[in-house]
Formats: sequence, structure tokens, C-alpha cells
Amino acid sequence: MGDGKLKVLGIASATNTIGAAVVDEDLVIAECSVSGKTAQTEKLIILVDEVLRKSSIKIKDVDAVAVTIGPGSYSGLRGGLATAKGLVKSLNIPMISVSTLHAVAFNFIDITGIVAVAINACRDDYNFALFGVGSGSLKRLTGDLTVKQGKIEEVFSSISGKIILACDERMKGKIKNENVLFAEPKNIVPWAVNVARIGLEKLRKKEVEDYISLAPTYSHKPNIREFKG
Repeated sequence: MGDGKLKVLGIASATNTIGAAVVDEDLVIAECSVSGKTAQTEKLIILVDEVLRKSSIKIKDVDAVAVTIGPGSYSGLRGGLATAKGLVKSLNIPMISVSTLHAVAFNFIDITGIVAVAINACRDDYNFALFGVGSGSLKRLTGDLTVKQGKIEEVFSSISGKIILACDERMKGKIKNENVLFAEPKNIVPWAVNVARIGLEKLRKKEVEDYISLAPTYSHKPNIREFKG
């Protein structure tokens, strides 16, 4: 922190778009991401190196690491958290956890209104959260929930006015509420730059984590069976 400005490294790995980004106070310095089949969390450290190179910021000058904590995929969250834990341990800096749903909602930080985020969890379940947006800030209206589609429609029916819904194509075909406006595909991604920005907000409030005990929040329980020899 040689220039007195807070610098936060954001790591996103909850979905099939993984990435890293650096913010210096309110300025986005650099961001790198990979999507699809090439989005393997083993490549996260390469993305971290790339954003640091692009930003001309040395790793020792980073003040905190923010990482998506879930909900999300099992392997993605484990890989992202392992990368973040390794960095904060070696640098002796704070770790900040960021909800995947919060990171998606941050795509709409410049609007005024209601934003809903729904991510397919398993079968008919969705990870869901509702946010109020205005004056450049997000306010949670619900926590991160795991609910059925019918419950989401019930929530929408109780809200007057337009709702921006960030969801996948599967849900788009099922929601019939005329007040719902569907987000563009690019705005349903929890970008690493959003993770870094939220991390900066939480760092200012000293909302940091014990990195040793921090664990991911999965969309559903990992399908792991005990080996019996």
C-alpha cells in the first residue's frame, strides 16, 4: 500500500467463467477471464499473474484478496478458495468472501430498481436472492436462498413495478410475469471485477474472514462416495 490507496485482488470461480481482477480504490486496473471448457481453476494463478502484470502492481502491494464463496460448482469453488487462501497466507493479508449472487447483482449497480438473481442449483432448485439498487449501491432484500421456481414466482407476484431478473435460459422459458425484464447473458456472470469491488467495500468496513475456517457454499451437496476397499 505504498501510495496509500487500497488495492484488492478479486477471484471468481463459482461458474464456468473464471477470472481475476485488480481494483485500486474505485479504479478498475485490470481484469482477465476465461469461459467454457478452458475455464479450469488450475489456471487461476495464471490469470492472477496476468492481471498483476497488466496493472503493474506487485503482489506484495495487494491489501486483500476477495473470492467468490458460493453458491456455485464444487470444483470451481474449491479451486478458487484454495488459490485465495494460498495468497493471503503467504502475503499475511485479509481474505474477503463474496456471494456469487451478490457479484451477479453488482452488474446492475448503476440502475435504480429491484434486481433478482436466480442460478440453477439442482433439479428444480434455484439459488436465489433479491436486491434493491439505487444511488450506486446495493441493498439486500433477502439472504441467499435455495428455493423452487414456484416460490420465486410467488415473490415476484408480491412486488409492484419492474424486476430485472438475471437467470439462465431454463428459467427464462418458465417465468410468465409481465413485470420481469430478463438480463442480457453478459450480466448473469459473477465477474471478477465485481468480486474485487465488493471486496473493497467490505475491506473498508473491516468485514474480513478467518481464512483457515472459511468454507465454500455449494449449490448442492458434492456427489462424493466413500471408498470402501
